[in-house]
Amino acid sequence: MKIRIFKCIGFGNMNNPNHPAKDLLYKHVEFLSQPFEGDRANFIVAGESGYIRTSTVQRVNLDNPKIIEFWTRNSHYVFEEVE
Repeated sequence: MKIRIFKCIGFGNMNNPNHPAKDLLYKHVEFLSQPFEGDRANFIVAGESGYIRTSTVQRVNLDNPKIIEFWTRNSHYVFEEVE
């Protein structure tokens, strides 16, 4: 199975300037679990130890297969697949 690598091209958090993903913009990630509504997204950030586990995903936009865009209660994430 091919590993799909994504680059964060958008991140917003309205309530927490100390959010664990606040420095995620433009970094490469590998998803451990695909974001689905009602579940959490889990991903590894390239060059860092550990992983990020989001809060529960409330909405996912799957219009473009090369883009993963989803929203949690307070955050908005956008990732683009790296060729």
